[in-house]
Amino acid sequence: PEVLHQPGQRAYFPDWVPVERIARYEPPGSGTEVLAPLEIRSDLITSPQGLIAETPLGYYYLAECRRFLGADGWMSMLEPPRQEGVLIMKVTPGASPRETSLMLSPAWPPGSDPWLSSWAPGETFVDPAADVSIAVGPDVGDGCTVSVSYGPDATDPVPDVGLTPWLARPMNTYETIDVWVDSSCNGYEDAVGASGLRYGRRGDGTVIGNGDDPCAFNENRIYATIRNYGSAAAMDVKVSFDVTDPLGVGIWGAEGWTRIGTAPTITTIPPDGAVDVWVPWVPDVPEAAIDRFVYHSCVRVIVDPVAGEVNVVNQDGDREQENLKYFEVVRMPSGLYWPAYGTVRLSNPVNFARYFIISSRAHLPEDWSLSIGDGRQLIRLEPYEVREIPVAIEAPFDQPVGESYRVEVEAYVEQPWVEPPSPGPDTLVNEPEYVSGLIIEAMTVEETAIGLDAWASYPVIDAVGCLSHRLASQTVTIEYASPSGVRYPQQASTDSAGCFWGQLFAQQPGIWTVRALWHGDTEHARADSPTLKVGNGATLSNCCTTSTGNGCSYPDIEACVCVSDPYCCEVWWDGICVGEVDSLGCGTCRSGCTTGSPGCFEQSNEVCVCSFDPYCCETWWDSICVGEVESLGCGICGGALSMCEEGGPSTASLATREGADDRAEASVGVAASAPVTR
Repeated sequence: PEVLHQPGQRAYFPDWVPVERIARYEPPGSGTEVLAPLEIRSDLITSPQGLIAETPLGYYYLAECRRFLGADGWMSMLEPPRQEGVLIMKVTPGASPRETSLMLSPAWPPGSDPWLSSWAPGETFVDPAADVSIAVGPDVGDGCTVSVSYGPDATDPVPDVGLTPWLARPMNTYETIDVWVDSSCNGYEDAVGASGLRYGRRGDGTVIGNGDDPCAFNENRIYATIRNYGSAAAMDVKVSFDVTDPLGVGIWGAEGWTRIGTAPTITTIPPDGAVDVWVPWVPDVPEAAIDRFVYHSCVRVIVDPVAGEVNVVNQDGDREQENLKYFEVVRMPSGLYWPAYGTVRLSNPVNFARYFIISSRAHLPEDWSLSIGDGRQLIRLEPYEVREIPVAIEAPFDQPVGESYRVEVEAYVEQPWVEPPSPGPDTLVNEPEYVSGLIIEAMTVEETAIGLDAWASYPVIDAVGCLSHRLASQTVTIEYASPSGVRYPQQASTDSAGCFWGQLFAQQPGIWTVRALWHGDTEHARADSPTLKVGNGATLSNCCTTSTGNGCSYPDIEACVCVSDPYCCEVWWDGICVGEVDSLGCGTCRSGCTTGSPGCFEQSNEVCVCSFDPYCCETWWDSICVGEVESLGCGICGGALSMCEEGGPSTASLATREGADDRAEASVGVAASAPVTR
C-alpha cells in the first residue's frame, strides 16, 4: 500500500493489502486489533490484515498475521520449521533497501532466518527507546490478536480488558463473537443445552451470529465475553450493556443509547483469560403479525477501565457492539390449513336401484368442520352405478399446530325385506350390510419443503439438501435411481440447520435421478423434493452451464425454458438456454453467495435461508441473505457445498444455432432491477 512505500521505492507487491485493511496507531493512542491472515484475499473480508504502530523516532512497526492457508499451507508441508503467528517488522522509510524492512523475531540467533520465527500468543515485543510495546494475545479463530501500548509504562506488566471488536475475525461483519443473546423463547442454553442457541456455536466454542434473536416481551440474557489481553491480572472489572434507543432504528447518534443493566463485578481475570457475564433484558417492541420480523437494533458493551490499565480503546463500546437484525414473538404457531380429503367408494353391482346409508363417528372440536358429500345420509345408486363420496375435514385458521383428530366414515346398503329363519316377535328382517368405509386422521401441520442439489463426478454422486423450519436430527431418505430404474435408498440425518448430505458410489454411467423424502412429524407435513437428474459419466447441463446434450438437471427450470424454447430439450442445452433461465423467469443462475434478484441457484441454500428469512425469496437476495448462507448453516460460500463454485452457473458466449431459427447473439448477464432497501 502507499503508506508503506516512499516515492521512488520499488513495490514488489503493489496493492497487496489495501490501505483500508491497515489499522494505524500513533502515540499516545493504544488499542487492540484482531488481524485476519494475510493469506486471505482482502476483497473477501472486512477485518484489518495489518497493524502499523507509529513511533516519534522516524520508523514504525508493521504487524501481520500469518497462517498455513493456501500456498502457505503447502509451504508448511515443504518447510516444517515455518511457524504460524504474528510477524513484526521494523520499517524505516527512506533507509537503504536492506534496512527499510527489518524482520524482528522473539528468538533470533545469529545466522537464523527470521521468517522461520514468529510471535506467538503471550509474547510481547518491546521498544524502550520509543516507549512502545506490541503484545500478541489469544488467537480468535484464524485471526491474530495484537495490542499496541505507548508510554513510559508500556514495558511494565499491565492489565488490558476488552472485547473482540466487530469487523474482526471470524465474523468479518458488524457482529462480534464476544456479544450474543440467549433467548427464553427456545430455552436458555445452560438449561437445555445446544438447542438453546438458535444459531449455535462453532467448533471452538464461539457463538455464531447473535446466538438467538431477542424474544419480544420476554426475558433474554445479553452475554459478553470479557477478555484480558494484558500481561497482569485485571481486578474488579465492571461491565455495562446499552441498547439503541429507540429500538428498531440502529445507531443514530452518540446519545441514542439506553442502559440495559450492569453485570455483577468480575473479581479477577488472569492474563490471556476471559470471563462471560450477562444481564437480563425484556425488550418492548411493537406487536408483530409474524413470528420473526426485521427490527434492526444494536447492543454495545462498555467495560470500565481497571487499575493499572493503559489501553482502554477496546472497551469503550465504540466497536464492541452487536447488530440485532431480527426479533421474534412467542405465539402459538398457526396457519391457513389445507383441508384433509378422502373418498368413500360406493358401487351398486345389481340390476336394480339401491339405497346406501352413510354414517360417521367423529370427535372434532366445535370450530372444526366435517363435510361428507352433499350432506345427505341416504344416497340412491342406479343399477351398476359407481360413485365416490368426498369427505373433507377443515381446521380453523388460528388452530395451534400439532392438533390431531380422527374421523371414521362407514357406508351400508339396505337389504331387501326377508322372512326370519324362525318365528319370533318380528315378522321381517331388514339389516343393512356394511360395504365401504374410510378413516381420516386430520392433523394441523406446517407445510415443509426440501431443497435438494445433486451433482456427479463419475463414479460418485453427491446430494446436498435442507429441510425448511431448521429441523434437526431428522431422518431423510435420499433415493438414487440408475438409468435402468434400479433404486438405491440411503438414509441421512439433518444437522442443526436442517441440512443433510449423501453420497453414492455409482459405477453405472448415464443419467441418474436423485430425490429426497421426509416422513413428517406431528407439527410438520411430509415433504418430497423434486426429482433431479445428474449426468454420471454422461453429459448433462445443470441448467446454468452449456452442454452437448439436451435438457438439464432441475425439472422445473427445464420445463419452464423448454415450453418457450423446445430446442433446449430436443437438441441441446446451449448458451441461449442458459440465458433463458433468467430472462424467462424460470430461475436464477446467481449463486447464493452473491447479491441479486430473489432466490438463488442452490435449491438447498434457498430453502434453508428463505424458511428463516422470507425476504430473500420474496423481495431481494441482499447482503444479509448472503451472510445467512453460512451463519444459518445452510452452506459454505466458496467451499465444497457451493454448487456455483463447483463448475456450476457461469456466463457463456452465445451464437446462432446451426440448423435452427436465426437467433441474434445476446448477452447472458442477469437482467435485474435495482435492489430494494431493507
